[in-house]
Amino acid sequence: MIHARLRAALCASLLLAGSVQAAEVRKVYLVALAEPPAATFEDLAQLGNAKRSAGLEPTAIAVTGQRKFDAKAAPVQRYVGFLHERQDLVLKAAAMQFKRSLQPKFRYDVVANGFAIELSEAEAATMARLDGVVGVRPDFKRKLLTDAGPQWIGADAIWNGTVQGSNIHSKGQGVVVGIVDSGVNTSHPAFQDVASDGYDHTNPRGQLYGVCASGTDTRCNDKLIGLYDYVNETCTFDTGSSPAGKDCGGHGTHVASTAVGNPFTVAQAAPTTTLSRSLSGVAPRANLISYKVCFEAQDDGCSGAAIISALNQAVIDAVDVIQLLDRRWRLRPMGIAASGHDR
Repeated sequence: MIHARLRAALCASLLLAGSVQAAEVRKVYLVALAEPPAATFEDLAQLGNAKRSAGLEPTAIAVTGQRKFDAKAAPVQRYVGFLHERQDLVLKAAAMQFKRSLQPKFRYDVVANGFAIELSEAEAATMARLDGVVGVRPDFKRKLLTDAGPQWIGADAIWNGTVQGSNIHSKGQGVVVGIVDSGVNTSHPAFQDVASDGYDHTNPRGQLYGVCASGTDTRCNDKLIGLYDYVNETCTFDTGSSPAGKDCGGHGTHVASTAVGNPFTVAQAAPTTTLSRSLSGVAPRANLISYKVCFEAQDDGCSGAAIISALNQAVIDAVDVIQLLDRRWRLRPMGIAASGHDR
């Protein structure tokens, strides 16, 4: 009888330990706060508390009248600082509740207001009830898709200046395009400073971005002016660690070259013939900033936490066009704001 009771007690304790351990399993959650992000802050009334608005002024381009959102403007800097203070208050309150320190994986302040953070299911429920929090949802993944070529959409007519009723004549000179995808193969001819047709790119910004900003990364040039990496993976074909922003699967390279790739020629040899094709991006003389958010393996996908962080940074970088990996994306996964940028 005693042995039976001991076995029952042991089983019960193991089940309890298992349930506690399961409850403590943590995963990434997206936490949205009440205040609007900088891109959509139009009125002090949006803050809901007069004391909070001291020294602040609207930053949305609908109010400022700017053509493009300027993340470096003093009012934006002040408001972003205010949002970070609000985020810190929520994190401090949560840390007291959870009795552990909290470090966000990413913070959002321009296209969204909130952060990505690892929580248990119970902690996520508690976080959702904290003052200032308006939404908590598990991180999500997007799958990679593909695209078509310039002639299919009539880009060559814009290159040649032959669009009827329009004086547009451009191959993308002076335009900076942000590609949010799986990174790029920086050695590809599509991203070289001097293209195969002899065009020598210039950097319209006069500065480099992300890991290129130090000026020591030889992968960067006047065509490829920025590299960011929100994944930090090692490609399966690399023997050592992979450099930041490297495209391990090829999708990002394909998308970026489709959008802004230099013209180049590809020859495919067969036993009886050789097929040669000249390829080009839609805007072959535009400049590129790459934001890597996707893993090499399809199953690992592209996390929402990384995507939102990349979009946040792309708006801060004031890119002229954002090419997002998934055309099905909706700009409000956690209150993300449209900011005058193209998708």
